[in-house]
Amino acid sequence: MLMSQSRRRYRSHPVVWCAVFAFALLIAGQVVSAQTDAMKQAYRDISKGVQSKNLASTVQTLAGYGSRVAGYPGDAKAADYVEQQFRALGLENIAIDQFNTTVPFDPSVEDPAKGATAEIQGKSGAASKLKIYPLWPNLVRTSTLPKDGLTAPAIYVRDGKLRHFNGKDVDGSIVIVDFNCAAEWMNAPRLGAKAVIFVAPDSTMRGEAEAKFISIPISIPRFYITKSEAAPLLAECVSGRAPKLKLTCEMPWLTRPVRNITGWIQGTDPVMRDQIIVVQAYYDSISVVPALAPGADTACGIAALSLIHI
Repeated sequence: MLMSQSRRRYRSHPVVWCAVFAFALLIAGQVVSAQTDAMKQAYRDISKGVQSKNLASTVQTLAGYGSRVAGYPGDAKAADYVEQQFRALGLENIAIDQFNTTVPFDPSVEDPAKGATAEIQGKSGAASKLKIYPLWPNLVRTSTLPKDGLTAPAIYVRDGKLRHFNGKDVDGSIVIVDFNCAAEWMNAPRLGAKAVIFVAPDSTMRGEAEAKFISIPISIPRFYITKSEAAPLLAECVSGRAPKLKLTCEMPWLTRPVRNITGWIQGTDPVMRDQIIVVQAYYDSISVVPALAPGADTACGIAALSLIHI
């Protein structure tokens, strides 16, 4: 009996536990709220130090180096710039990890005279030689041509749909197509074209560029030409004549040095300062036209990385 009474005396009532639990939630909520307010204030303090003009300056600087494809001259200039900025920000233990990468190299980024060209046969003068740029390789097959080049009649098929091939001798030709053609350009090699030249659009989107990458090593050289350069060529094609073009291109695979750059910011919290948080951004760029990869959008990451030091 005494034992039973004792048990009844210390038995917890559900209402009491609910009250205790509610009180604990209230305290926890106040703690979380205080932490949230402190975090919001920390973000406000950080945002005050962000200057859009400084971000824009970094993006413009990197984009001004030309193509920043890994291993290209612009990539090396960007690496120098990033290292310089790390040191200017006062980062500690700055380390440079240099290694080699193999890339399809367009020599025009070092010497414009060595770039790919399209020459309208039967014409003379500088205007007959047009500047073109090789596209990213078909898997591993670059747009490199024989030393004597490739000479063939050129036809213009607009957006590459099959109806624009009607009445044209496609087999053995050089097909000129609008860049904004999705994957319709594949009709050209299917019908026997020897090469494809894409005409630059006024505007485009990422999906159009993605449709120009090929994951099989088909032997179909592909090039890109600006709208102004293409104007005389398109005029000939639209007039009903099929002008002969001579294409030249050298795009070897080269092994070039590239760099990773790291720096340390020592933590200040007495408890967490020995924990390591890695924040990374890339400073190189990529494009379906390797020689034309200024990468303003891809420079935003490395520009924002400097904010970590605020």
